[in-house]
Amino acid sequence: MFENISYYAEDLIKPCNAGRGFYYKHDTKVETAVLCIHGYAGYPGELIRPAYDLFLNGCDVFVPRLKGHGTNSSDFIKTNYKDWIKTASTLYENLLNDYKHVHIIGHSMGCDIAVLIAKSNSKLVLAAPALKHNALNFKSVLSLTFLSLFKKRINTSWHSNLKYRMHYYNAPADDEYLGSQYWSYLYPKQLLSLVKIMKLAQKKIKQLSDFLLIIPMKDKDIGVPSLSYVKEQVKNPYKVREIENGTHFVFYDIDSKAEDEAVKEVVSFLGK
Repeated sequence: MFENISYYAEDLIKPCNAGRGFYYKHDTKVETAVLCIHGYAGYPGELIRPAYDLFLNGCDVFVPRLKGHGTNSSDFIKTNYKDWIKTASTLYENLLNDYKHVHIIGHSMGCDIAVLIAKSNSKLVLAAPALKHNALNFKSVLSLTFLSLFKKRINTSWHSNLKYRMHYYNAPADDEYLGSQYWSYLYPKQLLSLVKIMKLAQKKIKQLSDFLLIIPMKDKDIGVPSLSYVKEQVKNPYKVREIENGTHFVFYDIDSKAEDEAVKEVVSFLGK
């Protein structure tokens, strides 16, 4: 049921199937569009499940591929935080011209980008937000800054986990490919770009209200620390939904009930 996707023409050649930006759009005009933004070293296919459920609920849904993502290692190295923000902001501004309501879902770093580009009349869903990251502390940022002078990428260990419920066509082959290109390396300059986006979003989120945080409680390095940050720093009203058995990849999670719960919260907050 998730394969009835229309793809962006500019994504037809370079990315693998899971990496192609896509949209679900109704044949008749609707008032509400939702922009879905994937995370650092992520890809559009991660967001098929909430995108499809929102489409069934009457929204047109657009899931772009951030520049350098979903393709290959060489492509990723050429990009930085400005490129990633620009991709999302350009589509968002275009959607504002075509729809009465435009809302945004972010996942991980996509949440930071959502916070940075959103206007006051857009609802935001921030799923496993990367506002804080236990692994990106002061000491590690200093190390990355030094390494970025000499290394474009550094080998690291990565293994696929077939327990995750991937919803896109050609899974898990695309996951194995993307893992070989993105998650098998540390990218010092790109990780510093992630840190930059996180810092910018930390400042901006203090000004926002009436957004929804979806926090997978097994996401101890990113989601849970980010929730603590928001509780300390944001005084305006917002909503929180804690997903007890959810991992960082809550929209295609190992626990189907956790995934269903997260998607249900998205639809309830953004849908009709």
